[in-house]
Amino acid sequence: MVRRMLSEMTLLSLDADEDVAYNGTRYSFMYYVGTRDLYEGLQAGAQLFVNYSIGRYDQVTLLHTVRNAPPTCPALPHPAS
Repeated sequence: MVRRMLSEMTLLSLDADEDVAYNGTRYSFMYYVGTRDLYEGLQAGAQLFVNYSIGRYDQVTLLHTVRNAPPTCPALPHPAS
């Protein structure tokens, strides 16, 4: 869909000024597809950021849990000692 939109934009830029109709179907197509794709792209980007942040948070939580856990073997010194 994005490829078609880019080709439409290229074709529109090559049109003569007197042949351009701003209320035509080509502009409507670009508006509706462009805004929908932009919104969906923003949603996907935000979801990637959230997933990355949650993954990093879980790793740090695990590190703190392991680091601050009491020793299971009395012969091993606790790291905080």
